[in-house]
Amino acid sequence: MSTITADLGDDNVFALDANVAIDAEADQIWFTAKHSFADADEDAVVRKGLNVVGLSGIVVTDEATGTFDVTVTAEEVPDSLSVEALLYDCQLHRAATNRTHTVQEGVIRLKKNVTQTTV
Repeated sequence: MSTITADLGDDNVFALDANVAIDAEADQIWFTAKHSFADADEDAVVRKGLNVVGLSGIVVTDEATGTFDVTVTAEEVPDSLSVEALLYDCQLHRAATNRTHTVQEGVIRLKKNVTQTTV
């Protein structure tokens, strides 16, 4: 399990690595963050996708190495969010093999900013 940190009230970009080549036109990627494993995907705090109907927020940065960025917006993790962590996973469906596997899973640590007043 991996821990990543998100600043509440900020846009956050997570650089992830599938450790396999990604076909940015055909493969699908899901990134989901929830309060509990029992929460339905539709009730997730954060849902991102690549080549997934209705989802966006994932950009492949290097197809050959399998790296990609997941952007979580300030609206998805506002300052008012009253939890300290979310469970997350990232799944890759490779079109060439028709198989899905978990790329990364763990906890998103949610951190408040020290500065509370900005222009």
